[in-house]
Amino acid sequence: MTRQDFPKPRFRLDAELRYLVASAYLTVKGHIDDPAEALRPDYPAAAATLGYALGLPLPQVRDYGRRALLAFRQVLKARPPLEAFQKPVGPGSWLEYSVGSSSVSLRYMYWALLLREHELAREIAADTWDPPHMGRIRIFPEYRVGYGLRDLILGRPEEAVSALQRLPASATKYFHLQARAISALARAARAEAAPAIVTLSDATRRAMAHEYLPQLKILALPGAGLASYALDHGLMTREELPRDIDAFPIELVLPPAGAASG
Repeated sequence: MTRQDFPKPRFRLDAELRYLVASAYLTVKGHIDDPAEALRPDYPAAAATLGYALGLPLPQVRDYGRRALLAFRQVLKARPPLEAFQKPVGPGSWLEYSVGSSSVSLRYMYWALLLREHELAREIAADTWDPPHMGRIRIFPEYRVGYGLRDLILGRPEEAVSALQRLPASATKYFHLQARAISALARAARAEAAPAIVTLSDATRRAMAHEYLPQLKILALPGAGLASYALDHGLMTREELPRDIDAFPIELVLPPAGAASG
C-alpha cells in the first residue's frame, strides 16, 4: 500500500496533513509487519488510530486495536514481581513502577471498552494495579480516576464510586470530568451519564486544539470508551452520541453488526 492507495479520510485533512498521517501509518505498519521486531503495543495502537483517520475499513481498525491490547497484556504479564523493587522511593522504585505505569494502562482500558474487548479489559484492569500498600506515600490524586475505571470494569461499582469521591479538588478539571462520567456509569445514573460523556468529549476536543494532529488523539482518550460502555449498558442511546464534535469516532463506538453487548 502506498500513500495514494488509502480510502477517503474520515477527518478533514489537507493534502500535506494526509501525507504526514499516511507516512506515519506506513512507518508503524512496517514495524508491525517486521518478523524480526517484538510487537510493542504502541505500534498497533497507533496503526488503529492513524488507520481510522485515513479511512481504513473498521474491521481492520478493530483488529489493530485488539492486537495492541494483546501486546499490552503481555507487557503486564512479563513484569517482574513487585518485590523486585527494593527501594521505597526514587527512580525505578516500586512507586514509579506501580503508579507511574497506570497512566498508560488507563489509556488501554479505555481502548478495550471502545473496542468491546470485555475480557481483555478485565484482564488489563486486574493486572495493572498493584495493591496500594502506600504507607506514608501519597498516591497522585489523578490516579483515583484509574482506580475508579478499574473497579467499574471489574464490576465493583461501589468501590469505583468510593475511589472517585477521593479525587481531590486539586486534580485538573479534565480528570474531574472523567471521574464524573465514570461515577455516573457506576451508579447507573442514566440522566447524568450521557451529558457527562458529551461534556468530556467536548473537553477533549478543546484540550487537543493546539496539539499536533489533534484529530488523531481522541480515539485513545476517555469519551469514546465510556460512550461504548454506556451504550452497552443502556445508559446512553445512539441519538445522544456527540455527533457535532470533530473526530468523535461514532462508527467505531457503535457496536459492530451482530455484536453482543454487555
